[in-house]
Amino acid sequence: MKVNVGGAVVEGFRVIGREPLSLVGWALALVGYYIVQFVVGLISGGLGVGMMAQMSQLRTGQFNSGAVGGLLLMFLMIMAVGYIFFGIVGSAIYRAVLDPTGSRAWARMRLGANEFRMALTLFLVTLIYIVWYILTVIVLFMLFRMGGLGNLLGFIAGVFSALSFLSLFAFVGPMTLDKGRISIFPAVSAAASNYWRLMGMNALLCLMLIVLYIVLVLLVLVLMGGSMAALSSGDPAQTEQAILGMFTSPITIVSILIVGPLLAAVVQVLFVSPAARAYADVAGSSSAQQAEAFS
Repeated sequence: MKVNVGGAVVEGFRVIGREPLSLVGWALALVGYYIVQFVVGLISGGLGVGMMAQMSQLRTGQFNSGAVGGLLLMFLMIMAVGYIFFGIVGSAIYRAVLDPTGSRAWARMRLGANEFRMALTLFLVTLIYIVWYILTVIVLFMLFRMGGLGNLLGFIAGVFSALSFLSLFAFVGPMTLDKGRISIFPAVSAAASNYWRLMGMNALLCLMLIVLYIVLVLLVLVLMGGSMAALSSGDPAQTEQAILGMFTSPITIVSILIVGPLLAAVVQVLFVSPAARAYADVAGSSSAQQAEAFS
């Protein structure tokens, strides 16, 4: 079967409509991720005054192996937490698409071999992307040096490269969950057979997310119109009062505690679901022996 581009692009909305409680669960998981990330940063000495002091020592040329080790530990721990988080929530979203009638307990989130496998897969794809990005930068540098038409060609090439990567690696996550093993190269091969449809899907998806972002920004500007006017007044007293009001207003508090995580979860569902829907279109339902991936 071929990818249904239109159906794949709007799959995230279907998931949200079918499973609003799962969306809330994913938003709560996102809040938990932020908390864990913050705690990990504190434990590794990567936040606050301690981190700034370490950075200052490095800038003044005073090599401090402890400072370097603390910064490296912070980076590795936060990165690991991020990959594991996506392994959990990403797998849950894939389950919602690939097995919509399956158990919705715990918002489809699990913590087992599938999730750690997904986290490792994402890490490996990240390494591949670094190489892809370096090659893209080299090509863009050559184009931008031409000037004029080269700048336009460079912009087009950059967008094309990003969409190509998203398209060629679109099936990696869903196939890894479906098959119960890391499936990078088989997934790329399957995606290559549907390359142009996946390119269209990702282009429409990116446009949709850009429009959503613009609408949200405009909404925030409308809701905080009074504060924004005070900030641009030029009066220091009004500016200070406006800043204090922005951070203590009910709108800001509700946005940080509730709306922010929900919107972040919505964006993640909208971004992740299309690839799973496209994979399901091509591969069909998962085989019986892989049913444990969705249990």
